[in-house]
Amino acid sequence: MGTDSGWKQFERRVAGLLAGGDPAIRRRGPDVSAPDGGKTDIIHPAFGVECKLLARSSHSDILEAVRQAERNSAENQTPIAIVKRKKRDLDKDALVCMTLGTWLEWYGPSGPTEDVIHPAVTVKMPASYCPNCGSSLTPRSCKMHCETDGCGYFLSCSDLEHAG
Repeated sequence: MGTDSGWKQFERRVAGLLAGGDPAIRRRGPDVSAPDGGKTDIIHPAFGVECKLLARSSHSDILEAVRQAERNSAENQTPIAIVKRKKRDLDKDALVCMTLGTWLEWYGPSGPTEDVIHPAVTVKMPASYCPNCGSSLTPRSCKMHCETDGCGYFLSCSDLEHAG
């Protein structure tokens, strides 16, 4: 069995960066016709993501990647293309691209308000998930508890204060 191609590795790394601890966010599976398979490169509740490694990034190449994201995104997803040059840029230097028309459609001329990240999705912070099993943490008093049987993980307020 050969090694993964560069674009597959890039998709996996981007999926990991976008996941923020959410086990529902993952790289597209092999069965794209399945209900949870998706048509975009990364399954995400808020974004329809196409990842592209380009030898030379021209405007037309980037625009085509964005158009592909627009075609393949669900109605409640913001289509974005994440583009970087092959073998040159670091992942953190990849570009997140959308058309101006999409930006205006989703956020309006003033941009997003501080309480709206995306019109259709509430995004949970990584601290909302159990680092042991990936389940959502439930708030109780000054602690976040994992309700999964046998896990027992909890996070106290003092842990969060000292995390910065």
